[in-house]
Amino acid sequence: MSDYIPPSSNELRELLQMIKLSRGQAGKLADVTGNRIGKWCSPNGGAIPYSVLFTVLARGCGLQVSPALWRDELTAFLKENNPTA
Repeated sequence: MSDYIPPSSNELRELLQMIKLSRGQAGKLADVTGNRIGKWCSPNGGAIPYSVLFTVLARGCGLQVSPALWRDELTAFLKENNPTA
């Protein structure tokens, strides 16, 4: 059993904004369509798989996150890399 709790649709939209990626750009990084990313960004679109979240973050900003702690790891990364935000 995985400890991964996927982002809500709101969290995913905010995450993409924080790392300055469009849905299409995120999709290209993870080899999925921008429409698929868009569905995960909508309330009834289902949950983004950990593998896709990991790939978007790793390729999009060089951050490798763990399934259980990705929120904390992303928060720390953003504070270190954008201290004025």
